[in-house]
Amino acid sequence: MNDESSKGGRQSRDLPPEQSRIKARALANASSQWGTVAKKEGQAGIQAKTQLSAQKLAEENLPAYWSREWYMQQYEQAGQNFEEMGRVTGYSPSTLRRFGLRYHGLQLQNPRRDDARRLVTEAWANGEQNKLHLAQRFGVSIGSVASWVADLQEHRRIHVSTPQRLAMAGPFPAETAEVAQRAFEGDLPGAAAWLSRLTKKGLLRRIAPGRYDLPLQAVSEESP
Repeated sequence: MNDESSKGGRQSRDLPPEQSRIKARALANASSQWGTVAKKEGQAGIQAKTQLSAQKLAEENLPAYWSREWYMQQYEQAGQNFEEMGRVTGYSPSTLRRFGLRYHGLQLQNPRRDDARRLVTEAWANGEQNKLHLAQRFGVSIGSVASWVADLQEHRRIHVSTPQRLAMAGPFPAETAEVAQRAFEGDLPGAAAWLSRLTKKGLLRRIAPGRYDLPLQAVSEESP
């Protein structure tokens, strides 16, 4: 037996008898089986059973994490860490997290992550648009950075008016890539689509492939 297996065995033996039985049942039942049971019970049925004890749920062959009392006790003992909670109980950490949020009223807050999101989006808006660098700088995954940037771009797309974006995109004439950096947080496809729409509306004119300028009338009005 390897060291890891020995460690796992010692951890299981150190658990109280009732907890050891719960963990053994959790490991013996695939999460898909619990999912099938949940569908049969329905949301209202599950909500009602959250008031039961883990022992009573075991008698009905239902997972212990449905019990609010048992769940919250395990959650606190694990330091509100789902990975640790899963290791001790035998249930999937992601399942424990989803169920807690949906049925046990967990309100997860992560001030550090909220701060990281704010700092990432501020840096991106100020022209620091290297996702890998931002992920490393603020200690988050590149996937998180990509998601936050996409949200920022969508917000800007919806809430910035055409005159405001034209002002952000200038001065003209300008290349598509320049407009993307100035007004679309580096979103080149978004900038290209916007430039195409404004060209069709007569608000811009294409003077060369990938290069745009204001209409001739607007240019003449700006000239001294």
